[in-house]
Amino acid sequence: MSAMFATTAVAPASVSAEPTRKQIVQWCNQNSGSCGFVPDGAPTTLTGEKKQLTGRTFNCTSEVSTKTLTDSATDGTTDNVGGEVTTGASFEVFSATFKLSYSKTWQKTRTVTISRQINLKPGEVGWFDRGPALQKITGKFVYQQAKPIDGAHFWFAENVTITGPNPEGGDGDIVEQSRPMTSAEKQNNCK
Repeated sequence: MSAMFATTAVAPASVSAEPTRKQIVQWCNQNSGSCGFVPDGAPTTLTGEKKQLTGRTFNCTSEVSTKTLTDSATDGTTDNVGGEVTTGASFEVFSATFKLSYSKTWQKTRTVTISRQINLKPGEVGWFDRGPALQKITGKFVYQQAKPIDGAHFWFAENVTITGPNPEGGDGDIVEQSRPMTSAEKQNNCK
């Protein structure tokens, strides 16, 4: 691991108490050459929270209607350190380690476009919800300084979890939704 670190790191100001996980990642953002990421294990896949993907469409006819709904969604990368990983140089440290460890690239963002048909009974409103295909990994950032701070050469930001798009997960979990229109929806959309 020491090969990952520069030996000319500028030490952060002395700290009187143990630095927080966020502070250590901030140091990595300021001097990424003195920083490394060590995964706790392989990434895991998951489905994110379902949200409405498409606009709503209304069947104001007296027959079953088939309509096509098209929309796109962009899935991004988040972390549990207040956005410090995803907005700074520490992301480059993380993504380089991820590529080296698992022989694949971490996509910071991924846009998916969906075009699907929906069948609606007379008087129904319909739309699609989508849970994005995600992956997450937990590990620690290790910050090394040339001169010790409070006697320590290494600081560890442990239990850092990074969640982002899973490029192998397809479009995600897409669910067709429909229900009878309310009277207000009929008044506003069926003129």
